Amino acid sequence: LNWRDSVAGQVQELSGIARANLAVNAYSLSQGFLHLKRELPRFRHPVAVVILFTPSLMMRELDRNRPWIDSAGHWHRATGTWALSHLGRVLFPYHGAAAIDEAVAADRRLLRAEVALVRARGARPLVLVPVFQPEGPRERALRAAIFNGAAIPHLVVPLGQHWRLPDDSHPDARAHRMMARALWTRLRTETS
Repeated sequence: LNWRDSVAGQVQELSGIARANLAVNAYSLSQGFLHLKRELPRFRHPVAVVILFTPSLMMRELDRNRPWIDSAGHWHRATGTWALSHLGRVLFPYHGAAAIDEAVAADRRLLRAEVALVRARGARPLVLVPVFQPEGPRERALRAAIFNGAAIPHLVVPLGQHWRLPDDSHPDARAHRMMARALWTRLRTETS
């Protein structure tokens, strides 16, 4: 999307507050946390930090081809695997209950750590959770496992089922507009 159509561009237009987009394509939540930890000190007076979460990002925590942080907070180096083996995991993503439980615990820890980083800088943290409708039972269960009782400030934004880029699973301009309006409404309401 063009900047003006993105969530960051739209919130900037609605709020008049300068925005920065630190998103990196295909990052896991662990990688996003490390990126935020490295980049946040570069901003003098951050007002708010929006952190993206979807169950598909959670599943990236189970991919050991990228650096990851476990539920105890320990960092692990990426471990290379055969390309065919990696492709098999992408095409047929099966993970046992223990692996899912570990990913849930790790992601809750990471989101809490990101929230703490943001608050330590005097900014408001908010986890954005876009949900294409209808939400499947597996995605709903994973979302509940992460956020229920976790005291992580988050905003669930329902999106139209077909509000995706052509031949891509990412949200289109309509979805970004909906997320931007919901974010700005929430952030503006919290400061009133």
